[in-house]
Amino acid sequence: MKKTISLFLILALLVGVAACGGKGDAGNDPNLGLWIAQSGEMWGESVDVAFLFDGGFAIELKAGGKCTVDADGEKGNGTWTLKDGVFTAKAGGVNLSGTLANGRLTLEDVMGMGLTLILLKQGSVPADGGAGDSSVVDDPVAAPALPASLAWWDGEWYGYWKATSASGSLANLEGDLWDCYAFIDVNPDGTAMMYVWDDEIEMASVEILIEESGGVGPMGSAVSTGGEAFDVLLKRADWVIMPTTADYKDYWGNAWYDDYMEFEGSCRTDDGEMDYTIVLRPWGIKWDDVPADKQPPAYETWYVKNGYYNWYYMLEALEESTLDGEPVFIHPVFAASGRVTGGGGTGNTTDGPAAPGNDSGGTADSTALIGRYGRVGDDPEYYYIELFADGTCVLCVVGIKMEGTYTVSGNNLVLKSVEFDDTIPTTIDGNKITRGQGYGQDVYVKE
Repeated sequence: MKKTISLFLILALLVGVAACGGKGDAGNDPNLGLWIAQSGEMWGESVDVAFLFDGGFAIELKAGGKCTVDADGEKGNGTWTLKDGVFTAKAGGVNLSGTLANGRLTLEDVMGMGLTLILLKQGSVPADGGAGDSSVVDDPVAAPALPASLAWWDGEWYGYWKATSASGSLANLEGDLWDCYAFIDVNPDGTAMMYVWDDEIEMASVEILIEESGGVGPMGSAVSTGGEAFDVLLKRADWVIMPTTADYKDYWGNAWYDDYMEFEGSCRTDDGEMDYTIVLRPWGIKWDDVPADKQPPAYETWYVKNGYYNWYYMLEALEESTLDGEPVFIHPVFAASGRVTGGGGTGNTTDGPAAPGNDSGGTADSTALIGRYGRVGDDPEYYYIELFADGTCVLCVVGIKMEGTYTVSGNNLVLKSVEFDDTIPTTIDGNKITRGQGYGQDVYVKE
């Protein structure tokens, strides 16, 4: 049981899901900090946390509604909320819920296994008078927490850019849209570096200053203070970034969107000129609230189809992506930033699990298979097969989750694991997995 719980939780954290959520409280929230699991209970029996998690279990609550979950030393980032004492958190494929009150964080039914965990804040004193144990796990994040107004900016972004007008050598760019990405590295004083690129080129490395005033929402606004974009030096306020919220309406009465920034710039060279617009939203947010003509060009065919909006770490998604058979460009600063789990599974490592696809290395449509398939006629919470983008899988029978890997050859789906029988004939056809033959056949349908 220990292996099943720990490995599944680690796997879910490393898959990398859902980066953005509630904004949380301000940086002086007394709930912010490292919460460490002290005790557990399962099926009415006390359970030693170290028995379930060799490296301990902890959650760091950070400003801006962000959190880091550390299970057995493997860390995954996500979001958290607290309302009227009810606590929720989402990190990777894991949803956690419970209560937070009187200096005690109680997580209930962890992983749907009937496990309750009691966590105390690092350095606190438990109600029984003992000292809070701050040595169970190391602090996942050594950097000081950012206040909510700054934390909103910090991290990975996805969107598009377009040339609204162009002439000379740049005339051929006018009117087209290109997917683009950004990494904003924010300092506690509000200064930040903003790196922007598309699938082929480095677009910008810009110094910005984030201020609470001047915007239309609690995230404030930002202006460029230096750097360059499209090889042209930027001065102060050449970029003015004013993120919007869904309740904002501009001068003409047009409604905007939550967690959305759209800003303009100009590029003037000896042989051409261009005015451009860059549109960005935090990585992990879906754009369904935005009209299709204002979505990134590859939003549906890449970001949604491949499930990348469910990957917390953008770098992992980019590392496994190609353009015309070649790896996509990744800004070198972002590539060296270390913003990966260290084992989330991009399918690019030779010693990792087999990537989904055919026996010769995968098919172009294999990512469409990723997801969870519930067994027909049974409770899908207790009987399902889940396929992940990194080639790993989970087979759940009577609520017992067993990890493995999978490969696809034609319509044949091969599940491999020491925990379950991999000799059962299994096929996949569209949104349906059929496992077994004849009377003993089970059908699973994608949820």
